[in-house]
Amino acid sequence: MEYLDHYRETFLDICGPEYVEELFSHFPTDTQVHLTHGDLLPHNILVDGSKIIAVIDWETAEFWEYYQA
Repeated sequence: MEYLDHYRETFLDICGPEYVEELFSHFPTDTQVHLTHGDLLPHNILVDGSKIIAVIDWETAEFWEYYQA
């Protein structure tokens, strides 16, 4: 999975390969990624009339696989 490869490379720059392989061995590889917002409050939802046109302020977003590790 491309997103795991990206994070593996990032962690390899910081940690030793043994730690990285142990950490990433706990990530699921046979499932879909689900991104969660982390701060979904009315001031982060842009609307036009009654239609949602955007969700902003994603700096606290996490993908659920991170929590599974």
